[in-house]
Amino acid sequence: MARKWEETPLAKFFSVADEFTMLKQRAHAARMRMSIAGRGLMSYDAFRMFDYSRTGLLAPANVFGASEWLELPVSALDVIDMIRIADSDRDG
Repeated sequence: MARKWEETPLAKFFSVADEFTMLKQRAHAARMRMSIAGRGLMSYDAFRMFDYSRTGLLAPANVFGASEWLELPVSALDVIDMIRIADSDRDG
């Protein structure tokens, strides 16, 4: 009770417009995982391949490029939503 709700894992559920936004993000993530596995890659190997700048972080451009390489049609707004929802601790 001493913590603010914004500092708990529940914050990401209250920061989206509706539950369908969260569902869409999870569906994109599941499709990406399946496509990565279908290409015979481990998650870590795919991350290193998509992290072109070698910063240890995936920028929106990296996620968009990864989606295109995996042949998963997404828009730039979809990528921004995925990153915004995944960044629940708001550290960028």
